[in-house]
Amino acid sequence: DNATCTGEPIFTDEVTVDGNDDYVSDSYTTTQAGTYRWIANYGGDTNNAPTANACNAANESVLVSAAVNIPTLSEWAMILLAGLLAFAGFAALRKQGR
Repeated sequence: DNATCTGEPIFTDEVTVDGNDDYVSDSYTTTQAGTYRWIANYGGDTNNAPTANACNAANESVLVSAAVNIPTLSEWAMILLAGLLAFAGFAALRKQGR
């Protein structure tokens, strides 16, 4: 969440380039929500000019949302819930039959 990219980066990686190909950096797994920005540059060679991309450039950020914990029921809780629903349905049918 630092739009000016000041301070120490939380992750860096360098990849050796040898020829015309696709190159991928190591992955990074964040532990907090926020906007993460990256800068990808190339040092250049005899046939290609170096790049000097800046912080907060278009298409060089990603918004990470907080994880949502969805509660789940254990196997025994599901069995108990099914039993309670069956009992309630049985009681309702029995009451209707009178």
